Amino acid sequence: MSKTISQSQRFYLKHLSEPQINCIHHDLKVYNQMYRYTYRRCYDDTFYDVKIGKGFQKKLKARYGTNDYMPLSVISDVKAKIKTSIQIQKFHEKRVTREHKNIKKKYKKVEKQYLQFKKVHNSLISISQGNSVKLHIFKGCGFSYTKHNTCIVDGKEINLYLFEELYIKVMMKHLNHRLKVLLWKMKRKKQEIANY
Repeated sequence: MSKTISQSQRFYLKHLSEPQINCIHHDLKVYNQMYRYTYRRCYDDTFYDVKIGKGFQKKLKARYGTNDYMPLSVISDVKAKIKTSIQIQKFHEKRVTREHKNIKKKYKKVEKQYLQFKKVHNSLISISQGNSVKLHIFKGCGFSYTKHNTCIVDGKEINLYLFEELYIKVMMKHLNHRLKVLLWKMKRKKQEIANY
């Protein structure tokens, strides 16, 4: 496979004469002014329905006294930038909405777990007060209830009081903290969606 060596087309200001440097600076200044003006007009045209009209390129040419190439180049660059910005915004909006839905699902799941542990806690309080209440056991909780005020947690028999203090209250505290964090995340995502 043959290799093609091409010379660099770069040029440096230090190698140019004073008039050439001034010409380049002037062209860049005019291009940036045209770009800012065109961006404002195209932005209004895209989002606020303020039409710029068909003869906008001729107006730019007359306003800044340039050739045909510069206005066309500026208009093309500006439209591409606005289109890209819209696409990026839509992408981020979809991503944030999806994240908000996922957080909402997690929140509901954790809230359900918290309420189940709260029911167990309330039934333990009733049992400790001497009321003949059946201990609330829910599916997948990892413990079972036996008679004589004992529970079996992960294959170990434990007193109801210790079960309440070392397992139920700890789990409730943990789940409550998770609920607060998820609620804060949901609020942040709602704010992000509102900003779009």
